[in-house]
Amino acid sequence: MKIRKATMKDAERILQLLNNDKKLSVNGRIGDFNKYDVTDYITKKICETFVYEENDKIIGAIVCQFWSKYFHINLIVVDREYQRKGVGKSLIKSMESMAKKRGIEDIELITEIKNTQMQSLLKKLKYKRGHKFFAYSKEI
Repeated sequence: MKIRKATMKDAERILQLLNNDKKLSVNGRIGDFNKYDVTDYITKKICETFVYEENDKIIGAIVCQFWSKYFHINLIVVDREYQRKGVGKSLIKSMESMAKKRGIEDIELITEIKNTQMQSLLKKLKYKRGHKFFAYSKEI
């Protein structure tokens, strides 16, 4: 098991993972991620993307935004065959350690209401569910 910073060589596999996960969507449309989304996740300074590898195969990825006081987890994706085997937990724990090293004490993320698998993981990791925000989107 190895977690490392993603490179453009990883983009195709990350895109495949994103579009194969029925729990992820862009504006409610499943499978709607494109190569430009992944390129931005990997190359833009606002995001940091990491991959989880096992036997030289990428089986998970996490995209984060680190700010001065907190960081936001934009998305986590794990290959279907490896879900419920600790990959998501390892990715989150790795980001927590990285945040601590940077002096960041708060982490936030948003998950879809129907993504009970992620909510269960977050409860196990002692994350608190918020009650203040609604997520809105608009197709234009």
